[in-house]
Amino acid sequence: MSWNSEKGTRLLRSGIYLFTIMEWVSAVGFGMFPLSDSGYAGTFQDQMHILSTVIVVLLSIISLILIIVAGINNRSCRFYGIFAGIALGMMMIGAFGMNIVPKEYFGIVERFSAFCSNRFSGSFGNAPILDGRNN
Repeated sequence: MSWNSEKGTRLLRSGIYLFTIMEWVSAVGFGMFPLSDSGYAGTFQDQMHILSTVIVVLLSIISLILIIVAGINNRSCRFYGIFAGIALGMMMIGAFGMNIVPKEYFGIVERFSAFCSNRFSGSFGNAPILDGRNN
């Protein structure tokens, strides 16, 4: 079967497209609208930063879930599904951990959430090698 005809690979492709859009929104949105030095001050820049954050979080969750489902449905997508599950788990640890740990340790668990997309992006390049398809 070709790449386009399998349900699992269509889901994988859709998830990767959404993940790519999320990376672009993250780079452009956070680059153009960094949070004020004092934290959220209610300025236009801060409001746009929050909007960028909401879009990035939603796209991240949706794309990772699509990739996980593709990994469940299609054996050839399993590697991506496993890494998407790990990335989503790290995001959740970061999100919930920020509310659980003492304020002094906030930065540690926040990094789980902040860097999981970078680590997941790295899995795209390693998948064919680790999956035995290094043609």
